[in-house]
Amino acid sequence: KSPEEVEKIRAALRLCDLAQTHVAAVAAAGMSEIELWCGLKSSLEIAAGSRLPVLADLVAGQRTAEVGGLPGKTILKPGDPVIADIVPRLDGYWGDNAGTHFAGKPTKELVKIYHTVRSTLRKGVEAVHPGLRTGDLDYMLGSEIENHGYPVYPHHSGHGLGTTYHEEPRLVPGNAVILEPGMIVAIEPGIYVPGVGGVRLEDVVLVTPDGCELLTTHLIKEVEL
Repeated sequence: KSPEEVEKIRAALRLCDLAQTHVAAVAAAGMSEIELWCGLKSSLEIAAGSRLPVLADLVAGQRTAEVGGLPGKTILKPGDPVIADIVPRLDGYWGDNAGTHFAGKPTKELVKIYHTVRSTLRKGVEAVHPGLRTGDLDYMLGSEIENHGYPVYPHHSGHGLGTTYHEEPRLVPGNAVILEPGMIVAIEPGIYVPGVGGVRLEDVVLVTPDGCELLTTHLIKEVEL
């Protein structure tokens, strides 16, 4: 990506971080997914000063074990997880991040799942550097989840961002694309357990000559669960 493109993607990612802040602040038992979504989208359009195309997974409760989906009539119950995977387009460029929030105190198993996904994502971000094969990063992330006793998630480990919301470099099995400085990569491991719920967390990085720069900020602070 050119420096100008990077700045446009940074601006779109700021909206993604704002979206996660909104969900964390307002998600509560008794509200519906669609109610949460409508407030979120309004907050993004007010921040942008215009209407925005926004793609999203926004699911709560047991629906989180199904990986994703559009917001609907599901009512949040105390302790329910909420997966918000928010993908807005601003000035022709897409942002993307995913957070998992809770409508009150989650179960011990969901707390364990959350911290497992968070530590896996952190290790993935730390591993990014020029010369790394994208298929190897995908394998590392999936293996980390599996080593904690959970099934490997049924989706990619990440993807590039730009004028399309899924592009190379794609973090998928066997991909031989090599990371290079200037590439922008979203990294998104998850765990999904039927009968318990799911967690997905996603950060976006810019590959630099000696590693990477974290472009999303929603997961910088530790979360008390």
